[in-house]
Amino acid sequence: MFKKSCIERSLALLGREGLQIFRIDQSEHKIVKLDVVSKLTFIKIKLTLISSSPYTEATICEVLRLSSFVPLGIFHRTLHDTEFGGFIIRKGTLVLANLYSAHYNPDKWNEPERFLPERFLTPSGEKAKNPPYFLPFQVGRRQCLGESFAMDSLFLFVTSIFQNLKISPYIKSEMLDLEPISGILRIPKPFRVKIDSRQ
Repeated sequence: MFKKSCIERSLALLGREGLQIFRIDQSEHKIVKLDVVSKLTFIKIKLTLISSSPYTEATICEVLRLSSFVPLGIFHRTLHDTEFGGFIIRKGTLVLANLYSAHYNPDKWNEPERFLPERFLTPSGEKAKNPPYFLPFQVGRRQCLGESFAMDSLFLFVTSIFQNLKISPYIKSEMLDLEPISGILRIPKPFRVKIDSRQ
């Protein structure tokens, strides 16, 4: 069940944000040029390549930030009266972490609506440490236990796709609707793309 959920999440993220990769700033080509084609062409994709693929790793982080797949996280309940930020939160109160707000806060992210993987890179092009307000896997002691597995799966999935396939809009002039269907989850609307082999 966990593996199935992780794969579905990966597909949903790529479904929505993969469209942005080739629509905005042609970032898909940057990924291929910087990480996959120049270093990884004809090499079997494996996890040991993460350290030599900073732009791909940054792109995955930006996809997770922009998608905010679970915008309000998982519901929690206080076990006892708690003081937080000068407020008293009574025992049994339902608590939500607004992850969407953290990921789109203009005080924390420059131009938060833009797809900009470079925000996760150092000036020298290395992968930067993720800031504390980057919360795709929840926050606190109850954050997702599968974070490492999910990130590894996304890396393998994304690099394998971009190493072997070229993804482009199905109709060149067609503007793809990137607004998700919002609810408890933010899922991509149906879309069409053209997939060609790079070989």
